[in-house]
Amino acid sequence: MMEFKREDHMHEFDEKQSSRQFNQQDLQDMQVKDEPELLDFQSVVIEASKLLETCSDSQKPKKSSDKKLFQCKECGKCITSNYSLKEHLRIHSGEKPLKCYECGKCFSHNSSLVEHLRVHSGEKPYKCDICGRKFSLSSNRDKHFRLHTNEKPFRCDHCGKCFTHSGNLKEHIRRHSGEKPYKCDECGKSFAFSNSLSRHLKVHSGEKPHKCSECGKCFARNYNLKEHLRVHSGEKPFECDKCGKTFSRSSDISKHQCNDLAE
Repeated sequence: MMEFKREDHMHEFDEKQSSRQFNQQDLQDMQVKDEPELLDFQSVVIEASKLLETCSDSQKPKKSSDKKLFQCKECGKCITSNYSLKEHLRIHSGEKPLKCYECGKCFSHNSSLVEHLRVHSGEKPYKCDICGRKFSLSSNRDKHFRLHTNEKPFRCDHCGKCFTHSGNLKEHIRRHSGEKPYKCDECGKSFAFSNSLSRHLKVHSGEKPHKCSECGKCFARNYNLKEHLRVHSGEKPFECDKCGKTFSRSSDISKHQCNDLAE
């Protein structure tokens, strides 16, 4: 009886090893080639998801005190496997060998490709426990969750202001540093924020997508349309602290206050 169980266990072990080797070969087959063969999209989603699960299991650190670590020569970070080190090195090299066959976008890591494929498939496996909203990416679910908890873990070292998302902190820091990484190709003017550049580009294109429903006048920015609508409504939300005079536009009250200072 004992010998039968041992053989059965060894057979199961061989099957696991064979499955693991098969998936490692699949991983290499996902590399971008000169003339990539187009695959059925649904099969790509299924196989990539299986591949991520298998590779994640195979790369889990073993409970051993003498486990070998692989160190990155670029930044010194220690990685638990040679395969993970190769993936990590792509951060430094910028290499993106994994390609989405639906839209052509390329990625450095398998996990990034698998998450991206959900954009096309519509799969949203990550659910908010509070409101039930679903997300395709776990990171988006985590960001959303902070809206419920009002958690603001990202703090500005310059002024102490805190933010819910790291992206908001990065944009805020540019107010202190004066960095303007977004440049207009038409005139060379630079901006601190991408949405500021987008608004500016409409000056060159002449695009005015925001139309007044009262008189038909069009504007490049939604903000300008809102200010214009106050002409029709008579609303004047900006009040001077000194004289009490009210204005419909923020630019008008600024001019008024500057004139007071000049006098």
